[in-house]
Amino acid sequence: MMQNGRIDIRDITKIINESLTIEEHWKERYTSSLRARSGFQKSRGAHGRPVVLWNDKLIERLKEDKRYTSCFTPDLSETPSESSEPSVENWKDFAK
Repeated sequence: MMQNGRIDIRDITKIINESLTIEEHWKERYTSSLRARSGFQKSRGAHGRPVVLWNDKLIERLKEDKRYTSCFTPDLSETPSESSEPSVENWKDFAK
């Protein structure tokens, strides 16, 4: 999934959509706009595909921001098998 510090927008969108109904599916364009709003740099990967550049400092800053706490904190009320799944609600909160 991540190669040389780059994560393909297509992969991120696929992970988000796994737990959504067809009507709720995100488009890669929406994922890209979320990437921009959260501060990640825009870049291109193989074959010109849009990617997110991993940034440890930005991740740490976002973890400290109260608006994004639910994105980085697992819900301990879930069973272990469910907690390994991405939480759609967390991603929706992150998109605000």
